[in-house]
Amino acid sequence: MNGFRKLLGAMLLACVAAPAVAGYSQIVAFGDSLSDTGNLFRLTSFLPTGGVPGEPYFQGRFSNGQLAVESMASALGLPLNSLAFGGAQTGPGNEGGALLYGTGVSSQIQRYEASNRPLDANALYFLWAGPNDFYTGNNIYSTTTYLTSSSNMLNNIRNLYDHGARDFFVPLMPDLGQTPQALSSSASYQNAARARTQEYNGALSTGLQGLSASLPGVSILVFDTPAFMQKTVPELAAAGLDVTDACYDTKMESVCGFQEQYLFWDNVHPTNTGHWILGQAFASAVQAVPEPGVIYMEALGLILMMLLWARRRPRQR
Repeated sequence: MNGFRKLLGAMLLACVAAPAVAGYSQIVAFGDSLSDTGNLFRLTSFLPTGGVPGEPYFQGRFSNGQLAVESMASALGLPLNSLAFGGAQTGPGNEGGALLYGTGVSSQIQRYEASNRPLDANALYFLWAGPNDFYTGNNIYSTTTYLTSSSNMLNNIRNLYDHGARDFFVPLMPDLGQTPQALSSSASYQNAARARTQEYNGALSTGLQGLSASLPGVSILVFDTPAFMQKTVPELAAAGLDVTDACYDTKMESVCGFQEQYLFWDNVHPTNTGHWILGQAFASAVQAVPEPGVIYMEALGLILMMLLWARRRPRQR
């Protein structure tokens, strides 16, 4: 482990240690590969080649380290129960095809409800999904997919509410036009990816406002992921973080030398650095003490400081 990673890790642990947020008992997460802490890996471990994703992915996660929801839970001092599956769509399906049908978000929720009756009314329910609906087939060019996808997510929240859930945290879908996959594709693909992001997030946001107004006692906190990244990415780039390329080249099966200095691990998934920044921002949105934004601003300050240190120090040969 190099000096950068050791020092950064120590500072991150100092920053994220926090008492549990008053009123919440745990975080229960539903979603896709951005929140899958090893569920797909365990499900596919029978394969001759082993579970998916295998090395160099970290312990069944679609990244090189822990994920945003894990960082969020640590920062808030809450236990995490993630039901998310890599490839999950907003409904019951999975981008991986028929063999993985039933691992989508709606199915994750149904299984959880079947074994947890009534639902924990003190839990914070985390729902983050959408990209795989558009990555399936040619849906990135479909102008109607977002209608079904956003409706699925709204139904998922309503379903949880009907079974006793009351507090929700819903990050909007990241900008699909800003991934290494999109940036290395045609202009038409990039434009389509951005359009799908805006359509889906717009419909979801409007629907969530409706649920907030119509469901008694519900609390839905929406995190604007694209807006946050639009503000944060230039700061990271200025500090020396590579915000456009993938650290892990899946075709060449080669990994970059300084993983902490990349925003993306592969063509669509963030590195542990990217996940950690998002997780701290999620926690800051939930945590009102000492004031909104403090956790995230401290975290981003540490990241920027360490990137500048790593960029300026002489490299060992």
